[in-house]
Amino acid sequence: MSDRNGLDYIVNRLSSGFRLADEERRRPTVATKFVSLQVLAKEVGQEALGQLIELMESGPQEGDEFPLISLRAGDRSLSVAVINPEDAIDVEGGILPFFEDLARLSAGLAQYIVLAGQSALFVFSQEALEKTGKEVLQSAVRLGAYLRPQSVEFIDERRCILTWYEDN
Repeated sequence: MSDRNGLDYIVNRLSSGFRLADEERRRPTVATKFVSLQVLAKEVGQEALGQLIELMESGPQEGDEFPLISLRAGDRSLSVAVINPEDAIDVEGGILPFFEDLARLSAGLAQYIVLAGQSALFVFSQEALEKTGKEVLQSAVRLGAYLRPQSVEFIDERRCILTWYEDN
């Protein structure tokens, strides 16, 4: 699969899942841009991104750029960065959950997801953390129940890294 086809596949699957999370089933507005590690670190946190990259077998090189896919429908938004998209496609549905499910279950709960190898950094939205009641709790329970990572490492109250292993 070419790099462009791989990126199109990821964007289409994320878009489909995000649409399923919208009560009105609106097609999300999707924008993709390529960002450096420095720009990504400003968005998701330097320490958290550093910890995520340490978990990768072969980390990104300085100067590499990665797709940052932004989805928006109504008042919900989600940005997904994919370090090494071809690797993410290779493990999707095996080690990692399907892109569609990641977007559907994370909509309204996560602000950013960074996929890197067998791990993913989740940055929860401030709005979701400020909400009280069943909606956020139910979303978090569904997210954890479906994604079933082998380990969860909390960086702080807004960030955590989920890791899946091949013998999952």
